[in-house]
Amino acid sequence: MALPAWVAELGIAAQVVIAVAAIYGEKIRARLSRPRLQIKLLEGVGDLEPRQLPGGGSIATVRYHRLHIRNGARHSVANEVQVFITKIERLEPTGNRRVTFTGAVPLAWQHQALYSHARNVGYSTVASVDLLYLSAEFIHLTPIVEPAPISLGDTMRGPQHFWITVVARGLNAASAPVRLEVQWDGEWHTADADLSKHFSISLS
Repeated sequence: MALPAWVAELGIAAQVVIAVAAIYGEKIRARLSRPRLQIKLLEGVGDLEPRQLPGGGSIATVRYHRLHIRNGARHSVANEVQVFITKIERLEPTGNRRVTFTGAVPLAWQHQALYSHARNVGYSTVASVDLLYLSAEFIHLTPIVEPAPISLGDTMRGPQHFWITVVARGLNAASAPVRLEVQWDGEWHTADADLSKHFSISLS
């Protein structure tokens, strides 16, 4: 006995629905499983660590300020990630901000000697980059390239007020740009509470 025409049509329609669901379902899964790079500022007045000062100088105690790089996607890995300084703006005596650097200079990972320049970042990866360190005499940015471009102005002596924009980029993911404001009145202290009155770094 032949089946009614509507049964055959219903079967065809069901196959179409299944095919469409498979196509778009795959696209949705791919979108949801993409790496999601995020940059987090590690709060506080920085980590006290010994450091040889630039130019083969003496060993001094400095305060490192770092950024934590994480991947918010549980089931995918961001491949060959680096974190770049893309812009620096400085406050002029007139009160205006002036862009002094644009480009893409990679920052060094914490414990850089243990890693390649680019790292894979998964959901559980602990990855931090050195943004800058503060010594008794200057602020020093920590790009992985040496010497750094002159326009970067990586060593800054005396009171400073500037903004620095960074972004994390990999082969298959990129974070949103993050803009940080740095202020220092030129005074140095080893005690956290004392230094916090003179130096600050915050999201802008």
